[in-house]
Amino acid sequence: KEVAETFSLHIRPLLDRLFKLNAQWLDEALHENLAIGAQASQHALHITAISLGLGLAVAILLTWSIVRPLGWCRRSVLHLAQGRVDECLGAGQKAALARRRDEIGAIAQAVAGMQGYLAEVSAAAGRIAKGDLAVQVAPRSVGDRLGLAFSEMVVALRKDISLLRTNAEQLAS
Repeated sequence: KEVAETFSLHIRPLLDRLFKLNAQWLDEALHENLAIGAQASQHALHITAISLGLGLAVAILLTWSIVRPLGWCRRSVLHLAQGRVDECLGAGQKAALARRRDEIGAIAQAVAGMQGYLAEVSAAAGRIAKGDLAVQVAPRSVGDRLGLAFSEMVVALRKDISLLRTNAEQLAS
């Protein structure tokens, strides 16, 4: 009985105070953790927004770096298809595309090569149309049907002119 009285008088108030302090400490820790959690959520939202913004900027730049040069090549090919060999890639566009070391750069080089070849053949055709049969159109490959046709046409025209000359000389004599 004496122990129970001592417990009730001395130890119980101490335990009650200890429990109150523990509850107060837990309450403070809970509020502190909630504040830290809210702050962490805000930081996560900011990081997410920045990441999305950077991702969007990279996507736009990457798309622009692909779409713009492909648009130049497309326009050039359309001009070539219409016979407008002098209206293809501009000097600035050619320089920008020449710096590329990827598939788009390879496509641009092929388009520029096609433009150069068609401009060369077009110039040769213009000279032939003006009567210059000294033009030499060298086919670029065994399968170059346009170059072969021009080469054969010049040879045939030279033969025809030679034959006409011979016939004219025979008629004159």
